[in-house]
Amino acid sequence: MEKMYTIENMINEYKMITYEVATIMLIKYILYNNITTPFRHIIIDEAQDTSLIQMILMLTIAYKNNASISLIGDEAQSLYEFRNALPQLMHEFKEKVLTTSLDTNYRSTDEILSFATKTLQIIPDTDISKINGTKQT
Repeated sequence: MEKMYTIENMINEYKMITYEVATIMLIKYILYNNITTPFRHIIIDEAQDTSLIQMILMLTIAYKNNASISLIGDEAQSLYEFRNALPQLMHEFKEKVLTTSLDTNYRSTDEILSFATKTLQIIPDTDISKINGTKQT
């Protein structure tokens, strides 16, 4: 039986390599072997916290399986830039694919949304003009 190579297996086998190098090895393995999945659509939730190498991995899997990809996230809510997350990747996708924007916040008061809008407008590369809300104070 062929040994299954996962990121965890590679890291355990090669303790001196980083997560990124292990992911690159996995991408190469997928590209050069007949790795398929039954999935025809890949959904990446919290896509704003995806690193470049993770995105390349997802694109590789999609390419090899003729699958489509949906990114769900808010580039203004990235928490993992310290872990190489690139929220700009979502911005790059927006310019090349069909996008749907959810502009209404149903959980926060107008006061909070006004403060959030002003704060987000000073962050470079965010497409925030105004966050709309429906909740009353």
